[in-house]
Amino acid sequence: MPLSLLDIIKKLNTENLIEFLRNQELNLDEDDFSLLKKQKISGSNFLLLSRKDLIRCQLKVDPTVTLLNLITEINTGKLSNEKLIPVLQDIKNSKWLYSRYFYTFSYNEWSLKHYENWILNNYAKSKKEVYNQCFYKIIRKIKEDPKTLGEIREIISKLDRKQYVSDHPYSYRKFIPKWSNSVDSDSIDNKYFGYKAILEGNVSPFANTILNYYKTKSLREFRDYNEVAFQTAIELLLPTKHRHSEVRLVIDGSKKSGAGRFGFIDVFVDGLNENGTKTSVILELKCISLVGLLSREEGRWIDNANYKSLVALDAKLEMETEDELFNRKYCYWCKEKKKCEQINVKKIINDGVDQLNRYKLTMQKSKVDNHKGSGVYDDKIEVEKGEGYLGGILLVSIGSKRILTKLSKFKKTDINFSISC
Repeated sequence: MPLSLLDIIKKLNTENLIEFLRNQELNLDEDDFSLLKKQKISGSNFLLLSRKDLIRCQLKVDPTVTLLNLITEINTGKLSNEKLIPVLQDIKNSKWLYSRYFYTFSYNEWSLKHYENWILNNYAKSKKEVYNQCFYKIIRKIKEDPKTLGEIREIISKLDRKQYVSDHPYSYRKFIPKWSNSVDSDSIDNKYFGYKAILEGNVSPFANTILNYYKTKSLREFRDYNEVAFQTAIELLLPTKHRHSEVRLVIDGSKKSGAGRFGFIDVFVDGLNENGTKTSVILELKCISLVGLLSREEGRWIDNANYKSLVALDAKLEMETEDELFNRKYCYWCKEKKKCEQINVKKIINDGVDQLNRYKLTMQKSKVDNHKGSGVYDDKIEVEKGEGYLGGILLVSIGSKRILTKLSKFKKTDINFSISC
């Protein structure tokens, strides 16, 4: 029997509880979340909190009242589907046909049979292929939204997996081998789930896929973890036919080689978005190693870092806010100068965003046949006239438990790109 909302909330650890609260759009600020995180409040304890408890956490009156109202809604079973599953509000506003079912009934009542009976009672003349397609489209949208709780996503995934095989030529289900009797969620579903989300400009599912992959690695592997290793990990987590590394661009043909003439995209991704439009995404990768951060803390370059120091630093990084991470100083070993150079993490990220935007502008100039112009100069990238979208994502790996992301707006183009096999 599916878990009730109370059961789901009770199982949340502090980190997942904070993420759940963020997604509720409660108008709490970072200070409020930091106070809750500091108290290490789990889901089960959260539901027992009183006004006095929240005040002891040093929360102000407004967030205290807001949280008390939420706790009451959860405990009394009055939390609406739209609050529990935020993407339902978008679906409701878009007035999708038959979508009323999903905000009328609780998620643990959803099933294809229940849905079909509801359709027959309310839309007797509807065609089965039309309303079934709508059911699975909405199920997938809820499942792929990063704000959907993991436990609810798992329940919904079972509905999708049992009944639906997409006819969409780029659907991740098409990549499941015909001889496969079962689907391993880590090796197949999650890979294409993250990939398809990238094409929609939604990077959170893919970032979570990276972190899940990191859990299979030992912390020692992150001691000197670099961009080459990070790029290899990204390649492993994307479908082979839809990613190409080190795409060569001519940035400025008037410059000399090695002085700004060429640029190389770390990973290029192509495919179709949910509307069937060709979409391309540039992935710019940055890796900030534990040794580089530890060396800055110690004020000297550390060749052989102490394991306990790495563990402590990694745990500290996991709890820091993005602003705290941005303000960190970082050391890297400069081979030319043979010494440790310092840089601000924020500068690394800003430089990455600038490079991402520069690559996007260059790609929009189409393809070039020589070194003198500016555009795509790679045999494996095909350029055609036609409607498309081009976007960019910066992925920053910090330690074993943090992936920072920056999205460069997806822009409609009159050309589209594809990777030739």
